[in-house]
Amino acid sequence: MDRQLSHVKYLVLAVAFARANKWAVALSHAKRALAIINRSKNSTLAEIRNIPVKANSGSHITGREAYYFCAVATRILATNQRRLDTAIRYSEDAKLALVRDHKEGTGNKSNGLKFFCGRPRDRTQQILPRKEQR
Repeated sequence: MDRQLSHVKYLVLAVAFARANKWAVALSHAKRALAIINRSKNSTLAEIRNIPVKANSGSHITGREAYYFCAVATRILATNQRRLDTAIRYSEDAKLALVRDHKEGTGNKSNGLKFFCGRPRDRTQQILPRKEQR
């Protein structure tokens, strides 16, 4: 439970800093939330790796929200194609996490629509410097 609480804490901090338009700090906190998920996945302790999941229990975390937040923040901060590609990879990871959530019977209230919003039509689309986008 401590890992879940820490994960949520970092997501809340990410949202707070994003609201203050501090996207670099928000991205840092979202990445910390992801690190908690990744450490849990790679843990050699069975009790951490195999936390039982009950449908609609709210206790199953795949990192879907953190991946999606990283995608949004990275895209906002992107000043070149490489950073945009990183944002797209985060978005793809969020989609995979949503599929895992649905397979486990959690995350059923999310339909994945957000993954089709705000994505560039062409991956080679020119990225403008931040001050020109305003």
